[in-house]
Amino acid sequence: METQTKIIKTEEYSDISNKFTMTYRLVNKQEQKTKNDFKKKQINSLLNVLDSLNKSKPFKLESSNMKSNPKEWIKELLTSNEYNKKVSKYLLNSFSEEMNTNMRKQDKYVILILLENRLILAHSTMGEKSINPDFKVFERLLDKDNIMRFVSFEYKNNEIKMEHYEKNKSKFFREWLGIPEKNLFYTFGGENKFYSEINGYPIVIELKDEDIEKISQENTIKIENKSITFNNPLKGLEIKHITRQNKKYHNYNSFHREYISRRYQLQYYSDKYKKLNQTMDLYMEKIYDYPERVGTENQTINIVKYNENIFIFFCWDKIKLTEEFLNKLMIKLLNNEKTCIFHAGTPN
Repeated sequence: METQTKIIKTEEYSDISNKFTMTYRLVNKQEQKTKNDFKKKQINSLLNVLDSLNKSKPFKLESSNMKSNPKEWIKELLTSNEYNKKVSKYLLNSFSEEMNTNMRKQDKYVILILLENRLILAHSTMGEKSINPDFKVFERLLDKDNIMRFVSFEYKNNEIKMEHYEKNKSKFFREWLGIPEKNLFYTFGGENKFYSEINGYPIVIELKDEDIEKISQENTIKIENKSITFNNPLKGLEIKHITRQNKKYHNYNSFHREYISRRYQLQYYSDKYKKLNQTMDLYMEKIYDYPERVGTENQTINIVKYNENIFIFFCWDKIKLTEEFLNKLMIKLLNNEKTCIFHAGTPN
């Protein structure tokens, strides 16, 4: 069954592109499907999700060491006026064939998305029920947690630039993209890792080969046997940035806020607060904010607070803070004890 690219000419789509086509298939299958009847709001939503992820810095496709065939297929898809179904199949095959066994499980999909001047290849997990005649793949892509990795190619000013994202770094993706040597350190870390400790805390120093060559020719740092010696003793280290998986933090404060949220699973309470706030008018009983839970006296509503090391508040004008909770907080403050406080949200 031949698939025609739908050329969109209505004013509604004019600020996006004059073509948008999505082709997808299971990683371990050859049969692929194509969809191209998207609305402007859907396209915007997808692009916002992809652009919100912590992508690499863009670099030229020509500067990459990508194999010649996929490089040519990318150029053809971006510069042609018509969608070539065979070329898209070749590119999807190239992208998926080199994946390892775990990446090729049954719930994994490869997706090719073509706009007027942008081509996106994505590797996503969705669950078997996502592939059906209603084309639920697109909707599942709107949840960024499903996106394992993607690369975006943009054609502008007669050149193609690429940028990529990967949830968990892999050798396969690095090699398929052909990332140039100068980009490897900032994307995947140094080639050589030195493991040590500072005051009992494990640290890793990553150095490129040229860094080691430079150190061996200078006298400021000395590496021999099982030690690294500095001519000038270090009183502290400047933090350039912090990374966790593929997300970058420019200072410790922003990292620590997200760490606390993850450590104490604070998003769980924010979601509960949002749901409670939306259904508040359905309840006739008064709702109270207790130290260990939020709810009514007879527990018709009962949200348990599982974190003992942090004060989690739900109170506002429709949720009353109990005297028991207030007293518990005051005792901590009066005793000058270290106290963590978190409010689960803001009412609408």
